[in-house]
Amino acid sequence: KINDLKFPLENVVDGIGTAPIPAPHPDFLTAMGRTNDAIIYGGSVQLFVKGSAKEAGKLAEKLPSSASRDYGQPFAETFTRFKGDFYAIDPLLFSPAEVIVTAIETGDTFRAGRRDLEMLERSLG
Repeated sequence: KINDLKFPLENVVDGIGTAPIPAPHPDFLTAMGRTNDAIIYGGSVQLFVKGSAKEAGKLAEKLPSSASRDYGQPFAETFTRFKGDFYAIDPLLFSPAEVIVTAIETGDTFRAGRRDLEMLERSLG
């Protein structure tokens, strides 16, 4: 997604991320939905970037999954709504729920998005 947002990938110096690990499920759609929801509604990423604080702030604002037009329902429902066509789903959805971006030259840190525990409970059970 960073590339899609036209942020220079070479300016990402370091990063770390976490997400819940969902329980397996024998149904493919349910299993796929859970794995995507773990990132979309429960993922957290911290990035350290080169460049201005302003650019780091813009990246943080646009990076979370909540910035997507398709945010707000379990992924299995989104996938079904688009009749299984991944390319019809807003690519900006495939992002962590919460991001922290630090501009290493200034130390300014920007936070955006949030984990959605209600949606995780709905998806992961």
